[in-house]
This record gives sequence, structure tokens and C-alpha cells, in this order.
Amino acid sequence: MSRIAILGASGGLGTQLVTTALEHGFEVSALVRNPEKITRANYNLTLIEGDAGSGENIQAAVEGCRFVLSAMGSAPKPVTRPVDRQELSPWQTGQIGIPPLRPECFLRTPHHLR
Repeated sequence: MSRIAILGASGGLGTQLVTTALEHGFEVSALVRNPEKITRANYNLTLIEGDAGSGENIQAAVEGCRFVLSAMGSAPKPVTRPVDRQELSPWQTGQIGIPPLRPECFLRTPHHLR
């Protein structure tokens, strides 16, 4: 089976991607800042401590992988002044909903690679 690298594997989306990839039989190389956040053990899961944001250990994480998935988030910007709700976009106020992503959509091999 193919090997997948997942950057940001200990966050919300990252843990879903790791779970889905393992359930589909992939070997997973997971780059995480805090390995203790990953509580599952699996023969096909390799944890690599590093910070994808700074480039630390990315090469080690993607070595030998056929696919690389990024589940990296971003830290929220600190609010330094009161914000008027009218200044925010509809995305920020939640007026526009985003359908949930289905991680299994990203794990299908394109037809030309089968």
C-alpha cells in the first residue's frame, strides 16, 4: 500500500485524515509538533516530531511518501481593539456555512495513477 505524509496531523482535520488513511490501509507518516497529542497506536503510523510551519523535519516526514496532505492550521490573530461586527466578512461571522469536508475524498487515487 502507499505511504502518505500528513503535516499537522495532531489537529482536528489532521487526526481525521490520519484515522481515515489508516482505515483505508495506508502507511502514514505524521508530522506533529507534540507527539503526545496522538494517543492512537498503529503499526502503519509513524510519528515525526517537527514543525511544518518552520520547515523542521518536513524532509523526514515526506521521505518515501507517494502523497503529502497538509492539515496545517493557523493561529488566530490577537484582537488588539474592539471589532465592529460590520467590519467582518460573512465567513467570519458564520453567515455563510461551509459544508464539512469528507477526508475520504482526498484519499482516492486519481484514475491516471492506478
